[in-house]
Amino acid sequence: MSKKLQLVTKENKPYFIPLNSINVEVYKVLAKNKHHAFERLKESPNSWKVVKRISLKEKSSTVALDDPSDMHVHEYLERQIDEYDIFDRDVFDMGNKR
Repeated sequence: MSKKLQLVTKENKPYFIPLNSINVEVYKVLAKNKHHAFERLKESPNSWKVVKRISLKEKSSTVALDDPSDMHVHEYLERQIDEYDIFDRDVFDMGNKR
């Protein structure tokens, strides 16, 4: 009796891998003092010029989830980022913002 070989294939299973990114915009705000600058930016954030942008982008993760709801929202943001790129860009004056 000869045995027949059967091809066994496994279906791919979905995994959910979070990759974080953080963006910082630095604004130039004209004011009398720091407290006044905070208030002016809070009152009209679109009136002030962004002079610098800094970004952190995660390159790889150590977390793979079976379901995205396995992690609480805060855990996505609190986890350690080991491999990342940082981009630091000055923004040139392209308009009439203050």
